[in-house]
Amino acid sequence: MVIITYPNDIKNEASLINTMFDKGLSLLHVRKPDMSIDQLFHWIETIETHHRKRLVIHIPKSVINNKKGSYQQYITLINNFNLDYIHLSTVKDEFINMFTSYIPKLSTSVHNISEANNLPTQVSRSFISPIYPSISKPGYQSSIDWTIELRKRTNDQLILIALGGIQPQHIKTLAKIGVDDYALLGSLWTSINPITTFDQCLSLEQKYWINQRNTQQL
Repeated sequence: MVIITYPNDIKNEASLINTMFDKGLSLLHVRKPDMSIDQLFHWIETIETHHRKRLVIHIPKSVINNKKGSYQQYITLINNFNLDYIHLSTVKDEFINMFTSYIPKLSTSVHNISEANNLPTQVSRSFISPIYPSISKPGYQSSIDWTIELRKRTNDQLILIALGGIQPQHIKTLAKIGVDDYALLGSLWTSINPITTFDQCLSLEQKYWINQRNTQQL
């Protein structure tokens, strides 16, 4: 399971995130597009030190569009906290070269399997979306039949993460369609109790994903 932060502030956000890490959260994608670099620095400090290696910092589109402008600030932030991951929404050779010399693991996003199959080898992880109609972006959905689409996958080195509208009732199906992991955003942060939703998904993951992986290894 991967979680993406809500773009806006969430009450008791740091406490919730630290609790989810304690319970077994593998990675947290930190996407706070309206935060300044200083605000992001202080936000990261609210995460317990031993959990920070599991943070994936999203580089804002404004930085990508400005090319060499403020990307150095993000490299400084990443080095300061000794982080391993960044996420680029758009994969451009110049940014891959800029960041991969400083940070070993690069993540991105795609919207069909052809894009995933053609990602450069420096990209180790990618979201593929929207699998289901988005909760955080009402009206955003795909006409793709993902069960068929994912059969065309050839890039087996890439960790492919399902994203978009994922709720607890989808966990069993996702274990069978050809993705390696799944991400929660809207269904978690808009729920009455995010920890309860997290626990429910984790329990279903342990039931269906572990069994599925064991079957695949036989």
